[in-house]
Amino acid sequence: MKSMCIKSNNKYVIDYLLKDFSNIDLDGIYLSNNTFKIYDNVIIHYSRR
Repeated sequence: MKSMCIKSNNKYVIDYLLKDFSNIDLDGIYLSNNTFKIYDNVIIHYSRR
């Protein structure tokens, strides 16, 4: 599995990214959203099948 993390402290950016990425229908792509200190992290996980 490979992952990419996008960090931001702008709630509008995080909401936009989560909404936009969740509309993509690709097999093996998973999203997670975590908060770490002052940043929200959108983590995109890719797993080959």
